[in-house]
Amino acid sequence: MNCNRHNISTLIARALERPLVKFGVMLGAIFLVELAAHGLQFDMPGWAGALIDAAILTALASIIMWPLIVKPLRVALMTAQARAQTVLDTVTDAIITIDDHGIIQAQNRAARITFGVSDEDAIGRNIDMIVPSPHHEHHDRYLENYRRTGVKHVIGTTRQLDAMRVDGEVFPIELSVSEGWAGGRRFFTATIRDITARKRTEERLQKLSNAVEQSPAATVITDTSGRFEYVNPKFLEVTGFTREDLVGRTPAVIKSGLTPPEVYEDLWRTIRSGREWRGDMQNRKRNGELYWEHEIISALKNDRGEIVNFIAVKEDITARRQAEDALQRQQVRLLETERELLNAHESLADAARLESVGRLAASVAHEVKNPLMIIRLGIDYLSKQFSQDTSQEVLDQIRGAIVRADNVIRDLLDFSRKKPFARRPTNINQVIDNAIHLTTHEIERRNIEIVRNCDDPMPLISADPDRLLQVFVNLFSNAAQAIGRDGSIEVVARSIRLSERDLERSEGSAFRIGEPVISVDIRDNGPGFSDEHEKKLFEPFFTTKPMGEGYGLGLAVSHNIVIMHEGSINITNRPEGGASALLMFRVDRKQLTNE
Repeated sequence: MNCNRHNISTLIARALERPLVKFGVMLGAIFLVELAAHGLQFDMPGWAGALIDAAILTALASIIMWPLIVKPLRVALMTAQARAQTVLDTVTDAIITIDDHGIIQAQNRAARITFGVSDEDAIGRNIDMIVPSPHHEHHDRYLENYRRTGVKHVIGTTRQLDAMRVDGEVFPIELSVSEGWAGGRRFFTATIRDITARKRTEERLQKLSNAVEQSPAATVITDTSGRFEYVNPKFLEVTGFTREDLVGRTPAVIKSGLTPPEVYEDLWRTIRSGREWRGDMQNRKRNGELYWEHEIISALKNDRGEIVNFIAVKEDITARRQAEDALQRQQVRLLETERELLNAHESLADAARLESVGRLAASVAHEVKNPLMIIRLGIDYLSKQFSQDTSQEVLDQIRGAIVRADNVIRDLLDFSRKKPFARRPTNINQVIDNAIHLTTHEIERRNIEIVRNCDDPMPLISADPDRLLQVFVNLFSNAAQAIGRDGSIEVVARSIRLSERDLERSEGSAFRIGEPVISVDIRDNGPGFSDEHEKKLFEPFFTTKPMGEGYGLGLAVSHNIVIMHEGSINITNRPEGGASALLMFRVDRKQLTNE
């Protein structure tokens, strides 16, 4: 290593050695005076001789003390000096020592790396070699002002400014300056930290912060329990809250109570697993106004992959939802208009046929019903006269045929004439129970199990219970006849808010998504029906039953009754086998108003 190399420890060592050298020179001078006095043979005062003797003894003692005390101390000092230099060279911050004129006295390894300058090129030069403009031109004046006034501007503080590498590159640093003394001389030690990477990170963070703060989308950050830690200005603008209102609180403060609990359950299950959740929610502003927002919520993780926060980006979609609702209402009106036009067209097409059917039904009722009554009375009389089993069996068969003929006449009359409905608040569970009771004989005769699975209590509907009873009796009878023997019928009645999937099954109805309805699903495990028959199920006089077992009026009458109740009926094949008749009715509006 070059013998001219200096370091901070060397300065300290020299400061300590200088008094010892001076002391040795002084003792040498006294010893020479003693020799001269003896050589010249002149008398000296007693005190002078004593002083010289003491000085000589001290010098001799110093010679003896050098190997015993001073030299070990010097070795210890040099060892401490080496250790100090090692420590300084392991420090990651650059350390540079200058005198009070700005001349570099020493630098550590980090300084050599940071500024790209060796000890030979740095020591002895002015510190302004690493100071860029505009401070470069005024650095010496800063030191001069401090020496003159003693007013500190930089010493004892930490500040950020620019420095310059030996190749001219300017970069940001964090500077701390301290003042010290050694050997009667003042020196300054600068601790310099290269903050280029930190500045870049801060700039990126600032850009991200500006992006979030100025984002047109509402953004919130919560802790893992859902408490607000950050909300951006857009979120405050949308909701009308202040940061003080929200930070530390949970999103319950904006909940409207209209979002189903299962939505929140799905949300938390998704984001706690580290996956992204997307969905729409209806929340409440500070002033109580409801609004819709589309949310994208995801987890924020630390370096170990642990979830530490959740971030939600929200878009106010109130206007869009209102437009969609208006469009949906318009579509419903269009569907209603289209259905009315189709009904009108079909009515015109069927008017003549229905009119003739009505006249025929009235004629049949008049011409046939009375003779049938006379025949029935005669059968009853003959039953009392004949006791033989065979005769009684024949009479029973005749009586059954008369009952079937009477039912056909009744169905013809129901189909051909319009009767006013006697609507009133009706519990559909009671209608279902009455229908089950009326069809119990036929169902039990066929060894069919009927399973009732109905919500209780059930909201009321506005209906004519006698007409609905006719519908359910017909559906239960059809299901039993389709099964034949040894099967099951399940009745599932629910109070629901209509979903998009439910709306698809109530095709042609004027229901809306989210509307409260009563859903009744009658499921059997019979053979079902073919695709070609599905479109004809509600046509008058269409039947798949053998001749004499049905005339195809039951479902047509049931369909008309349901439509007059502003409900829907849809019959489909079940994937697992059998058929399903799904009926839907609106909840009584008066009941909704009272609630």
